[in-house]
Amino acid sequence: MSILKHLILMIMFCSAGCESSNQRTSNCSNTLNVNHSVIYSRKGTRSESRTGNLKINGIEIPRNFTMVIAKGKVYHFKPKTTLWGNNGYWPSAEIDVKSRTNSSGIFLSEKDLKRGWSEGSIVYTDTPCGWIYVEWEHGKAMVSIHKINKLIKTRNIKSLIEKDSLLQKRIKN
Repeated sequence: MSILKHLILMIMFCSAGCESSNQRTSNCSNTLNVNHSVIYSRKGTRSESRTGNLKINGIEIPRNFTMVIAKGKVYHFKPKTTLWGNNGYWPSAEIDVKSRTNSSGIFLSEKDLKRGWSEGSIVYTDTPCGWIYVEWEHGKAMVSIHKINKLIKTRNIKSLIEKDSLLQKRIKN
């Protein structure tokens, strides 16, 4: 797929980022408030580490997703493999919309709308404001920021920080 087509798909997706999860994209006037913050550990030393955290409209995104797209930005989760370096959610410069589908004219089912998410890579024409795109090891979905924890529980999406704690145990032994 050409870069231009990727950009067009991303622009279409970006229109889904709005404040109220009940509004549809055509009526969106406010954008999502996306906050990426960095927490330093052992700052200034050779083993300095940085943890990237992602909050959307004040809701912290759990570390269960390999990728999150919100407000036109792609964030990849980087697991902790050493005591130093970056881990957590980090903005990606690459355009990673290869699996997103131009879905003009395709609408969400009432069941998905009521549930608060729709699994798959389709960005629907009527995607409500406040929904974001997420990917995990065995799936992907458009989800309301208010239903993320329910999606994780329902689909039994594993936490990516379990690997971090395994690293800590390995280092201590």
